Amino acid sequence: MIKAVDRIGCATDVPTQHLAIMWEKARRMGRHLDAAIFIGGPPALVLASASKVPYGVDEFGIAGALNGAPIELVKAEMSDLLVPAHAEIVIEGRIRTDVLEPEAPFGEASGYLGPRKLEKIFEVTAITHRRAPVYQGIVSEFPPSESTVIRKIAFDAIYLRHLRDSCNIPSVTKVATHEMASCNMLFVIQLDRPAIGQPWQALRSAAAFDASLGKIFIAVDVDVDPDSMDAVLWALSYSMQPHRDAEIIRGKVPRLDPSVSPSSDVRQLTYPDGMGSSAILINACREHPYLPVSLPRRDLMEAAKARWEGLGLPALDLRTPWYGYPLTEWTPENEEEAGLAVTGRYLETGAKLLERRVAAAPGDEHQ
Repeated sequence: MIKAVDRIGCATDVPTQHLAIMWEKARRMGRHLDAAIFIGGPPALVLASASKVPYGVDEFGIAGALNGAPIELVKAEMSDLLVPAHAEIVIEGRIRTDVLEPEAPFGEASGYLGPRKLEKIFEVTAITHRRAPVYQGIVSEFPPSESTVIRKIAFDAIYLRHLRDSCNIPSVTKVATHEMASCNMLFVIQLDRPAIGQPWQALRSAAAFDASLGKIFIAVDVDVDPDSMDAVLWALSYSMQPHRDAEIIRGKVPRLDPSVSPSSDVRQLTYPDGMGSSAILINACREHPYLPVSLPRRDLMEAAKARWEGLGLPALDLRTPWYGYPLTEWTPENEEEAGLAVTGRYLETGAKLLERRVAAAPGDEHQ
């Protein structure tokens, strides 16, 4: 928010943001926080700046890796800070640590305007720019937007690495955030034949990565596409029981969530007193034997697909699953009977089952 020719707003939203952590450190030292804002420059910088990497990880290093070469930096005009040499505009100054000012409301990625609240102040001391600077803005309002596309790319990769590598859960194969949840609220974790306990380990570790990120965490099997809400709803509907497979945790830090009870102090919202922010963890992985997926097997569906394409019909939008496959509760006898059905020999199965007929006991109709 531009408030004067030499003063702009500086929103940090939640205390877990890295800028808020650095501001608090400077405040405790009794000093203001030198800062520089860059606008424009190598696109890799935009992606790196929006990535929720762990505190202390160098975003310039991430941008350099994405860029294939180090990002060229130069010393700022008024401080020892380093800024991108090829930025379009650089605004230098300091973030005051002794006063706050009201700021907002702004349109936010939640799809609603955020509330007016007390925020930091950035006092401008210098502005440098190219001879014909291009102001590069990012739309971040009702999702999906430019900011949600950027966040999804970053969050999906960061959470995958966190769970698979840092948390030692090798069965995690993919993590998908969803743009209509601003990529902040809904996380779907895909696991490939997880060991007992690993779905819950993944859910709790994901919820713990950042206290301000995530309201709904869902674990699904490897045959469920975490990017497809149709597939996720299939898993939620038939692979979990709410009383057994859901857990609610409290003490999360709210992030621009209008469903949280109003308060002027975000710290009041983090306590488990019914007013704070919370998250639900749902284990939608199949943890006991299941019968096969009820679609024709793959070779039959591929033959149908080839025939469809051979007729020049409109392109198909295939979504997982688009063919049937066996799961854990499938015996050799089941496989044999399926083969008889496909080849028209189903009466052989009927004759076999006739030999297994038993008398109905009284009360069987109620079982």
